[in-house]
Amino acid sequence: MNRSLLFTLAATTVLGGAANAQVNDDCSGASTLPLGATNYDTSAATLSPEVWSCALGGGPDLWYSFSAPNTAIYTVETCGSSYDTALMVFDGSCGALNELACNDDSCAVQSSISFPANAGDNFFVRVGGWNGSAGTGMITASEVIPATIRNVAHYRFDETSGSVCLDSSPNANHGTYVGAVALNQAGAAAGSGSSADFNGIHGGVLSSFDGYVSIPAIQDLDDLRNDLSVAAWINLNRIPQGMPAGSGINRIFGNQGPGGGWSWGVTDNPGFRFTTHAIQDYDLATPLSPGSWTHVAVSFDVLGDATFYVNGANIGTVPGSGTATAPGSEYHIGVWNPISPCGAFDCAEFFDGLLDDLQVYEGALSDGDVAFLFSNPGEVVTGSGPIGNNYCGPAIPNSTGQAGTISANGSNNPSNNDLTLTASMLPPGQFGYFLAGQTQGFFNPPASSGIICLQGVIGRFNQVSQIISGPMGSISVDLTAIPTSPPVAVMPGESWNFQCWYRDGATNNFTDGINIQY
Repeated sequence: MNRSLLFTLAATTVLGGAANAQVNDDCSGASTLPLGATNYDTSAATLSPEVWSCALGGGPDLWYSFSAPNTAIYTVETCGSSYDTALMVFDGSCGALNELACNDDSCAVQSSISFPANAGDNFFVRVGGWNGSAGTGMITASEVIPATIRNVAHYRFDETSGSVCLDSSPNANHGTYVGAVALNQAGAAAGSGSSADFNGIHGGVLSSFDGYVSIPAIQDLDDLRNDLSVAAWINLNRIPQGMPAGSGINRIFGNQGPGGGWSWGVTDNPGFRFTTHAIQDYDLATPLSPGSWTHVAVSFDVLGDATFYVNGANIGTVPGSGTATAPGSEYHIGVWNPISPCGAFDCAEFFDGLLDDLQVYEGALSDGDVAFLFSNPGEVVTGSGPIGNNYCGPAIPNSTGQAGTISANGSNNPSNNDLTLTASMLPPGQFGYFLAGQTQGFFNPPASSGIICLQGVIGRFNQVSQIISGPMGSISVDLTAIPTSPPVAVMPGESWNFQCWYRDGATNNFTDGINIQY
């Protein structure tokens, strides 16, 4: 998600019908870039002596200086300009510039660069063209706000028959099985259900078993150009080797090639390849073994860097230069470009093996998020939002005639340490506090009109700062120190239950309980 901040550029001045050279034609005359927007024109500019590291020598350029107003990631782009643009971003000073990035084509033939900055950091932006190109355009800079993690699609491959590949996320981005995909295979682990056998290619030779899943163009997926993640359990029949360059890849998920979008798979290195089509291949070699289940993931962040994971562990990051381009017409599971196989080789890049629990996310998953998915097959990572399932209710009504209830907001990944508990429908002016435990119960304690829904070791959030007052109260929970005796941290894979105790005149009562699976 971007909050657009548009850089204002000095335009060409015209006196007596002739264009004069801009004052910002070189670094020493760089114009200050306040937040704002205007068009620019390089047709009267000259080519500065600084070397272009992209754009085939570059073209006439203008220079601008920028001081970051906040600590954030910024994107500078010329998308939508009238000619083939190029961009460079530097820190340092004129005469001692340090190149941070150079980009030629990112949005069609226009350019985009993202870079991190601390508040007050100073940069130079050079706007030029590819191989001598010049013209008019508009430069846009955005302060990038990374997306809240959101599960866009979740393919469990639990179907036992039929042609529909169900997306179990709320978005219902369903697909269609094409060709020979064997359903109802053994799953990756407890909780993951069954799997599907994408037995497309054997030994590098195309066969009739060219199965895959076709997913129609959907805005949820089309919006993912960067700041995205994909994770899956895979069990390879083979790691392709001895293929021509650019082939021999087991594609797991992606947009239809060869032009736009992105895709991800396993290479013959062996290792991973994440591709922003027609822009960059992100390759990382890593040992992978056919014939066994492995959890794999890729996180493609707002800077255009791809981080790869095996069995919950970060195995490395490959730097990149920007976002994927506009996607093609459809998405695929288990193949890259099924409409153009090439002879005896796997140029269509079919996946050969079992797939289970394939998940696509808006937002770059953290190391902790991926570790959570590895430890909890079949579960999804949630961003900050409603979580948990209520149980042991409805509670016994209190003096208001209403039953107190509990809700939770946050993330089910404990490494995010994000949980807010809220109790509602309580008597006004009465105090209470929250309880926590790993074991559910159902007991009416003496001198209480309510039911306690916990048993065993119970933690009490009863410090002064944690006491709430009705009719509604909330606390933020530190998941690293649940107040049992001694305090304990919530760990991935654990199940925790929460409830609120509160006074109600001469007696006391309880809300219902809420269970959160971590």
